[in-house]
Amino acid sequence: MTGCGGIRRGGHRGGGFARVEAAAVGFVVVVGVALMLAVSPSGRRAAMVNRDLANLRQIGAWTFAFGNDNADLYPTLSSAPNSQWPKLRPTGQPLADAARHAIDIIRRRTGREDFPLPGAWLPHVLYTHLVLADYLDRHLPDPFVVASGDKHRMNWLDDPVNKHDLGFWQPFQRPQGGSGPVPPEDKRWPYSSSFEPVTALFDPGQSEWGAGLPVITQGQTHHGYSVPGGVVLGGQNLSRIAFPAQKVLVFDYGSWYTSRRPQYYAVESSAASTLMSDGGAAMRSTRSANPGWHPLRPDSAISTLFNYAPDTWEPPTTNGSFGETVTGYYRWTRGGIMGRDFDGPEIDTGQR
Repeated sequence: MTGCGGIRRGGHRGGGFARVEAAAVGFVVVVGVALMLAVSPSGRRAAMVNRDLANLRQIGAWTFAFGNDNADLYPTLSSAPNSQWPKLRPTGQPLADAARHAIDIIRRRTGREDFPLPGAWLPHVLYTHLVLADYLDRHLPDPFVVASGDKHRMNWLDDPVNKHDLGFWQPFQRPQGGSGPVPPEDKRWPYSSSFEPVTALFDPGQSEWGAGLPVITQGQTHHGYSVPGGVVLGGQNLSRIAFPAQKVLVFDYGSWYTSRRPQYYAVESSAASTLMSDGGAAMRSTRSANPGWHPLRPDSAISTLFNYAPDTWEPPTTNGSFGETVTGYYRWTRGGIMGRDFDGPEIDTGQR
């Protein structure tokens, strides 16, 4: 278990996106912050939503620009063959090599070398954006990949060395309830994102149901995953996405703006910011999404269910308990990247 992978095959308009310079990014962030400070609470929420959606659209543009430059591949963590640190070079073990890739990028893009390799880590969930940061030559941490409403993760961006790494934001950082400097492997958290890619983007086996390939599945809690031996990580082609306007590419794990308290994206009363595979971004109601599947049982109508047991910096449960059962929805799209999440029925994978 690791913590925080007869149908129409449509093409993708990836060639329509151009690589955008970092100066434009800074402008979007500055304007978004200025708007948030200048308006009423309801107007501030609207400005925060607009900032997040604009950032997601830009992430989409960067994603397809990366694909255009890299043989149509989705940008995902795989390995760092030319790492300047010998211990971060590939070992032939996909999960370990992806972790090495993530740490290599963090070290180079922060100018810090004090990041060890965490154990039992699936970095793709919260750190896939590192590949785009490397592609765009961006410095880390990057506020562009943090939702405006994700206030604790926003706080972590502020001087990670002298604040987060010394436990300044306790109890709203890992380790929960700790004091003093954080363990070395927890120094990576300020470089994480609020925006998750759907698992099928880094686990291509999900889009080949029936082939008997090993696939990633959800663990018992929202930040746990089961990664079997032999799983293939990465190598997914963007042009294979069958229904670009109906398939989620990246989504905000939190629903920050649509109720009196933040909620987890998978709670049915939530609405989360979503980036679709055609580059469009919008707030979408969770209950309007297709329920998704369990990738080990493509012929079953059963969805992936898991326990949302939030950390102190994550949205609380709706019932005030330590955990609540939720449906995986577009984190686990039926059919992988060949499926639909919104605005149409789930594809036929033999479910009954």
